[in-house]
Amino acid sequence: MKISQSIHYWLEYHKLHKKTLKTFQFVLSKFSAQFGERDENSLTSDEVLYFLTQTNQRTLLQPRCAKQEASQ
Repeated sequence: MKISQSIHYWLEYHKLHKKTLKTFQFVLSKFSAQFGERDENSLTSDEVLYFLTQTNQRTLLQPRCAKQEASQ
């Protein structure tokens, strides 16, 4: 199964609070853009760690107003 499909099913399965859903969608949309067409079994833990590290660094470096605009 492709990662983009897994993300879709995961979000459909979990009934999340609206604000939580927005946060997950924000991160998972970036994850899907980078890895979405790959088979879920082909992704390595190092790739996931690198993605999370890069995402965290970009988020920490953004001014507060840019973070709020990005999440809306």
